Amino acid sequence: MSGTIDALSERLVAARAAKVEAEEKVTEANKSVDEAETALATEMGSEGLSSFKNSLGSFSLSARVFWSFQKERKEDGLGIIRQVAPDLIKETIHPQTLSAWANEIKGLLQKFEKPTISIRGVK
Repeated sequence: MSGTIDALSERLVAARAAKVEAEEKVTEANKSVDEAETALATEMGSEGLSSFKNSLGSFSLSARVFWSFQKERKEDGLGIIRQVAPDLIKETIHPQTLSAWANEIKGLLQKFEKPTISIRGVK
C-alpha cells in the first residue's frame, strides 16, 4: 500500500472525527440558543413586552405555529389528505405543508406554538 493511501485514510478518519465534534458543538449551541430564547420570551411575556430595543438590536416576540394530528384522529386526517392531494403524503408531512391544510382539517389536529425571537441589527 502506498504512503498516499495511508495519508488519505488518516485524513478521512480525522475529518470524520472533526465532523462528529462539530456536530456535537452545533447540538450544544442549538440547545443553548433554545434555552436563551425560551428564557427571554418568558421574561418578555412576564413584563408585557412584545418587542424592545437595546444596544444589541431590536427584539420582537412572536409565535411560530406548528400542527400535528391528534393521535386518535391521525388516520382520519391522512385519509382526507390522501383523497384531496394523494401526492402530498410520503412518510411524513412537512409542518409548513400541514399548516397550509390546517383550516380544512382543523378538527383532526392539535396546535402548539413555539415562542421565537427575531433579532435585527446584530453584527
